[in-house]
Amino acid sequence: MMHIALTNEGKKGYAKLNQPILGRINDAIEELKKDSPVGDIIPLKGHPGSYRLRVGAYRILYYEENETRYIFKIAPRGGAYRRLP
Repeated sequence: MMHIALTNEGKKGYAKLNQPILGRINDAIEELKKDSPVGDIIPLKGHPGSYRLRVGAYRILYYEENETRYIFKIAPRGGAYRRLP
C-alpha cells in the first residue's frame, strides 16, 4: 500500500474542483494508494519517474518516491501540462 501526498500545487488544484468531478478524483486517488493501480496511467514524456492518470477530462500528475506517490497537479486536460516542474 502506497502513501499519497499532495504538493502545494496539487492542493491548489484539488481545492478548485467542483462537486461533480470531486467524487471521481477521490476514487482515483484511492486507486493510486494500491501498489499496482489500474486506470489510464502513462509516463510523462520528458519527466522521468512522473506519470499521468486520466480521470474524464481531468488529469492527475504524480511522481513516486520511496513508498509515497506525490500528486503535483490536478487540472483539466487543457491546462494540466502547462508549466510542469
